[in-house]
Amino acid sequence: MGQRIDTRPYTSSTLRGHGGLKFEEASIEPETDDESVIFCHGWRNYASEPAEQNFQVVEEALKAEGFDGCFVSWRWKSGLPWRNAIKSAEKEGYRLADYAEKFYDQNYAELHIIGYSLGAKAVMEAQKELAEKDKSFNSIHLMAGAVKSSDFSDTGLYHTCLKNSQIFNYRSPRDLTLRLLFPLSEALGKQGLETRMEQVNDCKIGFRCSRRDVHGSYIEKGSRPLSEIAEYLTRD
Repeated sequence: MGQRIDTRPYTSSTLRGHGGLKFEEASIEPETDDESVIFCHGWRNYASEPAEQNFQVVEEALKAEGFDGCFVSWRWKSGLPWRNAIKSAEKEGYRLADYAEKFYDQNYAELHIIGYSLGAKAVMEAQKELAEKDKSFNSIHLMAGAVKSSDFSDTGLYHTCLKNSQIFNYRSPRDLTLRLLFPLSEALGKQGLETRMEQVNDCKIGFRCSRRDVHGSYIEKGSRPLSEIAEYLTRD
C-alpha cells in the first residue's frame, strides 16, 4: 500500500529537437492491484524539476488525508508550443485510456484521475475513449482545466462521455492564465459549465492568496482543491 508509480511514457535522450530532448514512445503497464489515482500534469511540465515538485505536492496532500493506495505520476509530452501541446494532449488520451483498460482488466480496484491545466484535456480525451467501450474512470478531478466550457454542452465534444462518470471541476474566475490561453472562448477552469449538469460537480474555488493569477495555486500544500480531492478519495 502507498506505492508510487512514476510513469515515463517517453524515453529521452539529449538531442536537439523537442526542448533538447528526443522522445520515443515506451510501453506502460499497470504495476499494482491497489486502488490508484493518476495525476496528469499540465503544459510544459513533462520532465522538469517543477513537474516533480507538483507530483510530490499532490502525493503528499493525498497521503496526509489518509489515502494509502497507489499514486501514479503520469508524464506526457507537453513541452511544445501551445497549439501543438493541445494535439499532444489529445493523443495522450489514447495512452491514458489504454492504461485504464489494462488496469481494469487486471483487477477490481478503483482508478481515479486528476488532470491539471492542459492535463485536463488529456484526461477528458481518455474518458471519451473509455466511454465508447462503456467504461469510465471511477472519478475524474479537473483543476484549472484548459478545456473549453462548450465541450461539455449538449452538443459538445465530451457530452456523450459524461453518462457513467463522476466529475469534479475545480475552477476560479481569477485564473488569468486561462483567460490568455482562451481569448475567444471560456475555459472550464475559469468560467465553469455553461449549463448545470448532474454528472459534473462544478466547484468554484476561492483562494486565500495575494497573487492576481491563481493558476499555480491549485498545486500548493494545503490548497482547497487538493484537500477536497483527498477527502473524496478517503470517504467511507
